[in-house]
Amino acid sequence: MLMFLIKFEHYKLKKRFKKFGVGSKLGVYDGIFPWVYSPQKIEIGNDTHIGGGFFFDGSGGITIGNHVHIAPKCSIYTSNHNYKSDKIMPYDDKYIYKKVVIEDYVWIGVNVNITPGVKIAQGAVVGMGAVVTKDVPECAIVGGNPAQIIGYRDKNIYYNIVKNTEKGIANGE
Repeated sequence: MLMFLIKFEHYKLKKRFKKFGVGSKLGVYDGIFPWVYSPQKIEIGNDTHIGGGFFFDGSGGITIGNHVHIAPKCSIYTSNHNYKSDKIMPYDDKYIYKKVVIEDYVWIGVNVNITPGVKIAQGAVVGMGAVVTKDVPECAIVGGNPAQIIGYRDKNIYYNIVKNTEKGIANGE
């Protein structure tokens, strides 16, 4: 029953993305709900889960890899106002767009905010409530506001798990 619900949500989201135009790519079994701005610029990989209550501003482009888990109430922003205007304060009517990239096997906790232009490398963990304002290295564990590195996953264990997961997927397990 759960797989049916995930497939159904995936179908509804794909249908909604199609309504907004070609360009969005969704993987298989994405258990996500449709609260998205500019979905035509968002790519989501296979076996990715995004919890409810999220907000994605895809106007600058968002790429989310495979096997990613994004907990509820997260926000990803890819645009910002031009605060360097010399004509009007506090900002003018131009937007600055920067793509956000979340690589494979990333875990993002509850209530995380990701700012424009950030890349979260594979295997990273973002602790709940973090505000990610700069790139997160591979296998890093970050938390806080602004997010700071507080540790790293063991890369040997990480790569063994990834290798076995990929091997299992290739064998249909």
